[in-house]
Amino acid sequence: MFPSWCVKAPERFLKGYKYCWFQNNHVGEANKLPVKVFHEFSGYGTMESIRKQFIKNGRSCLAMRERISIKDIVLMSEDEDEDLLFGQFLDDFYHAEDKYSLIEEEPPYREDKKILLCDLAGTAHKLANDYQLSIPDWVFKKRYTSNVIYYAFNTKNPEFQQHLERTTPLEYKQRNLMVGNTSLERC
Repeated sequence: MFPSWCVKAPERFLKGYKYCWFQNNHVGEANKLPVKVFHEFSGYGTMESIRKQFIKNGRSCLAMRERISIKDIVLMSEDEDEDLLFGQFLDDFYHAEDKYSLIEEEPPYREDKKILLCDLAGTAHKLANDYQLSIPDWVFKKRYTSNVIYYAFNTKNPEFQQHLERTTPLEYKQRNLMVGNTSLERC
């Protein structure tokens, strides 16, 4: 799976990643790899920042994985942190050429993940609207609407609740989720 000039490294960080190390004289070859499959790894660094970080060792790191979809967040949430998975999904979505493929498949339904699933339906719906994509049919299923109003962070503060009600996009409000207008932002 890795190019012959890579030395396989042990699996680390998110379980969906596989890493390999390569000597800096192969950076040109690494830069030619398909972006859809190979991702540079140094936090969210560039190939240049990887070179600077690992130059002392004479090596760089390459991470290889598939992009995380909405469906994958639920599938991987047993072993991984949901917030980290959601953040990685957003990073993948914003950089993907085929954005629709990351929101089209319905995640497996689990009653114990009701709020997460409602949030993911709202996210898929909002991203589809924002990027002029087809809205996946699954987001309109009744089970993706919370029976009670949910406020971000389970806040009980009335002023903050009012703020969330004013700023939450319609795609979330119609699911009884008051999450504000920053849930899809990345730092």
